[in-house]
Amino acid sequence: QTHTLIFIAQQYSAHMRLLLLLLQQLLPLLLLLLLLVLSCCYGGEVGAGTGTHSMSSEGHQKRIKAISDQLSSKPAGSRVTLKRSQSEGHCPRPLSYKHAATQVDISDMNKLISLEILDARDDIPNGFNRKEIVAIADVQAMMSMEDLVDALLPHGFIPAVVPEFKGITIGGSIQGLAAESTSFKYGFVHDAIAGFEALLGDGRVLWCSPDSNADIFYGLPGTFGTIAIITRVKLYCLKAEPFVSIKCIVHNTADRCINYMGYIQDKNLD
Repeated sequence: QTHTLIFIAQQYSAHMRLLLLLLQQLLPLLLLLLLLVLSCCYGGEVGAGTGTHSMSSEGHQKRIKAISDQLSSKPAGSRVTLKRSQSEGHCPRPLSYKHAATQVDISDMNKLISLEILDARDDIPNGFNRKEIVAIADVQAMMSMEDLVDALLPHGFIPAVVPEFKGITIGGSIQGLAAESTSFKYGFVHDAIAGFEALLGDGRVLWCSPDSNADIFYGLPGTFGTIAIITRVKLYCLKAEPFVSIKCIVHNTADRCINYMGYIQDKNLD
């Protein structure tokens, strides 16, 4: 009888190990299927929720109105700067030049406003693959790339260009230019956006896109805040896959490497 119990226990243990092994092998597939189901179920606009990374459009507009009123009533000739401490910025320049300026505090404008899911009828810019650009994230400009990715991943999306510097803000990545490994395909951060909201020195608030205030849309990136302050951005997003395939190809000349990058780009844009 003792031998029988030991045999049963051994059989049970073997079956449990087999079951655990199967679950371990199937878990990535189950997670992938869950992600696909969630992404397919979305349609239209997805609310950003009420978490620490979210802000309603009405709340944003109310905040912008207060800043606009501040600038429209500032002393004539007063310089406009962002109110930031030395530790909050990434410039070694002393902040004494800000003392006599009108300082605009947008440090709390760091939320995701909404997430719009694109369908086959929506237009996307030339040079973007319809199969890859699947959503537009409406974001306040002071949101960091780290917080934006954290807010988008639960929905199954990620910005087309994500600089590896986690602390860079969305607005700062446009004002100061930012790139990453996907830039050979999508360009700089500002090349992968639908538009942005610009706050001018006189208090005016303009929406800038290829079809509206196009001169500012194309001229502002890389101007480091000298033209306007970006307060809101709509970025193109990709579907966030659960795994990334990496393939290393060695080229013996720079020309072959550049030509191959162009080949990959053209192949993916077909």
